Amino acid sequence: MDHPRAVCTELAQNDDAAKASSSLQTADDVNAISALLLERFKAYLSESDEIEVEARLCTIRGPAKGATCRLVQEKHTVDVGVDRKSFTKVLRYVAERAHDPPVKAKTTDIRDKDVRVTKNHSNGGEVTSVRKIRRAVLDVFVAGSLYDVRFAVSTETPCSPREFPEKKPLEARDKDRTSYCLGNERVDLTTVESRGRVTREVEIEMGKANATDLPHFVENVLRIVEAAG
Repeated sequence: MDHPRAVCTELAQNDDAAKASSSLQTADDVNAISALLLERFKAYLSESDEIEVEARLCTIRGPAKGATCRLVQEKHTVDVGVDRKSFTKVLRYVAERAHDPPVKAKTTDIRDKDVRVTKNHSNGGEVTSVRKIRRAVLDVFVAGSLYDVRFAVSTETPCSPREFPEKKPLEARDKDRTSYCLGNERVDLTTVESRGRVTREVEIEMGKANATDLPHFVENVLRIVEAAG
C-alpha cells in the first residue's frame, strides 16, 4: 500500500440506526452489486495480501442514471473525486464512527510505467516502490445519490526501491491523506494536487479481499455514498 494503515476498529453500535434509515442500502441494491462484483472479480479474489479491492466515489457521465443501482456498460467517462462540501460530510461521518484516531500522511507519488514510487514526507522522506496492476474495473450508478462508485481489483507487489528524482516531475501527485478504519474497511480521504489542480478523493478498501465479505463491503460503501450527498 502507499500509505500507513490505521488500527482497524469495529463500527460504532449506533451505526445500526443509520443503516436502518438509509434510503440507498436496500437488500436488493447490496445483493445486486455484490453479485456483479463477485462475477467480475472472482477470478482474482484470494487470500493473498497482494489483492486489493477498492471503491472510489466518482461521477459517471454519459448515459442516463435511472432509478435503480446498475452496472454502466454504455460508453461513459468517470470523474473520480468529490466536492469540498461532500468531502467534509464524509470526513465527519467516518470520524464519528471510528473508535481510534486517524492516521495522517503527506506523500508525493510518481509513476514509472506500472510502478508507483512514493516519498513519504511524514516518515523522514522514506521512498517505497509498488508494482500495481489493475485487473478489473466495474462502474456502478448509485440511484438517488449525488455520486456513483468505481469498484476495482488490483494486484500490488512491493518491488525494489526506485530512486526518487531530485526535481519533482510535472506529473507528480502531492497527497495529504487521512485514513480511518471501520471494521474490515479502511477509508482514505485524500486531497491531491497535481499540475496545479486540486481534487478530493474518497476511497474505501477491503482489509482482506475475499468473497464472503463482499456484501458487507458494498453496504458500507453505499453508506458513505449516501453520507457524501
